Amino acid sequence: MEVSNVAFFPAYPAFSLFATAGLMRLIPRERVEAGLRWIAPAALAASLGIATFPPVSMHAEEVRPIAEAVRGVTKDGERFAFYDAGQPRFDETGQIQWYGDRTMWILTDSAAFEHALAEPISKVWIVDVATYAQHFASKPNMIVARSGHLLCVRLT
Repeated sequence: MEVSNVAFFPAYPAFSLFATAGLMRLIPRERVEAGLRWIAPAALAASLGIATFPPVSMHAEEVRPIAEAVRGVTKDGERFAFYDAGQPRFDETGQIQWYGDRTMWILTDSAAFEHALAEPISKVWIVDVATYAQHFASKPNMIVARSGHLLCVRLT
């Protein structure tokens, strides 16, 4: 791989410098200095407050249990199938891949889902509750996990 001698100039610091130069032309220097006298202590107080009382943020609350269940019933390199009523739920699939460390077939078309179910592409499926009731409830299966509107199902 050949690397050229082109220097990379970071865009965000450059844009902030240009914005500062523009603001310095519009705002009188006395007002900028007065603003800096109260902005710096306010920023320090805010950062101390956030460090002392960090915000509680539960990332992927609904998807994380499903992702952990998939990891428990599949091996490394084994793919599973995902179908959520034909919706392209790339937010959920991305979180499942991140927390579950597995790859999947993402089915967003009902015809593709029907075909994948007729010739099972996987023994492990993540589906929504309505799809489970319509297509999986009558088949021999084991519900590995349920969280929110999603089920992790292992066909037996």
